Amino acid sequence: MQIEIKEGHDTSSYFWIMPAKVRLSDKIIEDDVELRYNYEISVEEGDVECFLQYFFYKYFDASLPCNKYRHDECMYISERFGKVEFEWWLEHNFYTYTQAERMCCEIEWAADALENDFDNPYLEPIMKTYSIFYMTDRDSADHKAGVTNRETIKRNFACVVDFYRRFTGYLRKMMKENPDVDLISVMGP
Repeated sequence: MQIEIKEGHDTSSYFWIMPAKVRLSDKIIEDDVELRYNYEISVEEGDVECFLQYFFYKYFDASLPCNKYRHDECMYISERFGKVEFEWWLEHNFYTYTQAERMCCEIEWAADALENDFDNPYLEPIMKTYSIFYMTDRDSADHKAGVTNRETIKRNFACVVDFYRRFTGYLRKMMKENPDVDLISVMGP
């Protein structure tokens, strides 16, 4: 089983992740965002929810001007949703390269801990959203049983470790090959 990361843009239920540059103002609209589509990756929404949500939420900085002043051309995102936070659907969520690198380090740490220190309590909040349905092939016994618990995660974590390492590889490549921009955009379907 391999958790998919697609190079390029998938218009289905995928998150789109790529380098970005924002023209700062007190009202940031889509025309103020320059995206590097040739480095874009797409990750299915369920995979984000299971394996990346913890990290995206943790590293999202609501005080970052490009997040704080997002505007959907009708109203500020903060007015529509009542506060500035990670937005799941069709809104840019920006991370500085520094935040993205810190997130990569923690994701890699989690991958190493899954392999070498599975009982580390630090993993509990990360594994909380794991689903056996996203970790196994449909014909596997664990998938058919439909139970996600410590034992089934322990038997099937290798695909998550592989996914985490490939994901951080993509992010680091984006940042390395786009030194003239300073943000990563994460946008949900």
